[in-house]
Amino acid sequence: MEEIYKKILLSRYDKAIVSGKRHQKVLIDLNFKGSIVISKGVGILRKKRKGERLLKTESINDNAGLRFLFVGRIIKLKNVELLIAVFNELGLSLTIVGDGTERKELERKSKSNIIFKGYCSNEDIHKYYKEADVFILPSYSEAWGLVVEEALYYNCALLLSQDVGCLSELLLDPKTGISFNPYSKESLKNSIMKLVENYEYYKANAIEFDIDNKDREQVQSYLNLLND
Repeated sequence: MEEIYKKILLSRYDKAIVSGKRHQKVLIDLNFKGSIVISKGVGILRKKRKGERLLKTESINDNAGLRFLFVGRIIKLKNVELLIAVFNELGLSLTIVGDGTERKELERKSKSNIIFKGYCSNEDIHKYYKEADVFILPSYSEAWGLVVEEALYYNCALLLSQDVGCLSELLLDPKTGISFNPYSKESLKNSIMKLVENYEYYKANAIEFDIDNKDREQVQSYLNLLND
C-alpha cells in the first residue's frame, strides 16, 4: 500500500532531483516518468580556511600501521558493533567519534586498540579527519553520507558499506576505496586487508578527488533544474 501511495504522489511531478544513482534507481523502480537530475550531494560541505587542509603525502609508518576512523551516531543502524568485532581481532587502530545508545556497551567490549572520543562539535571534528588514514562507514542504511565527503576533503581512503548512498559517486567511480557487505564480518575483514595492501593507490585517488568541483556540479544541478 505504501508503494502505491508513493507512485500516486510521484505521478504529480515531472521533475525530480536526487543525490545519487541509488536514489535514481528508487524512482525508476517506482515507475517515475519525469526527468531525474543527480546532484551528487545533499548539502555543501563546510570547509576549513585555505591552508588548513592536510595533504597526506607522507609515507606510512609500517610500525604504527594505518589509522582508521568512524564518525557518526553510535546506534544499531550504524552497525558499529561490526567494527568492534573485526578490529578486536585485527588489532588495528580505530578511533570512534560520536555518541549514542550503543556506546557504553560497545566501549566495554572493545580492546585497547579501539578508542572512543565521544561527541565532537562540527567546529572541532576536522582534527580527527586530519589524523586518520582511512574512513570507515559500516551502516546498514545511509541515505547519502556527508561524513564521507568530509573524509575525502581530508584525503582519507574509504571503506564503505554497500548500502551507503554515495557509494557510486564518492567511492566506486573515483576509486577512492573499497566497499563491503555490512552483514558479513569476513567481507569487512577482507576489504580492510585489501585496502591496507593497496593503500597508496586509494590514497592517491582520494587526494586527486576534487571536492570543490563536486560542490560546483551540485549547485549547478539545482540551477539547471530551476531554469529548465
